Amino acid sequence: MWLPWFITNKVIASVDSAEDKLKRPANFIEIFVEMKRLYTIPIKTVFEIAAVMTSIAREDWIRTNDTGSLWTTRK
Repeated sequence: MWLPWFITNKVIASVDSAEDKLKRPANFIEIFVEMKRLYTIPIKTVFEIAAVMTSIAREDWIRTNDTGSLWTTRK
């Protein structure tokens, strides 16, 4: 899926921000809530953020655990 840079950068920043607050990797819902708190971007549902994050993960910008339930940008 082609995504503009302003969406991918804000999603990645939201992943980092959620992880900093929780002190652990975050799930889709926690990242979605953090993104909505920080930014106004055209992602309206948790399902859309899941699609965006899966697309970003294919490009190796974010990482997930074995079950795909927790997400991080850190090793």
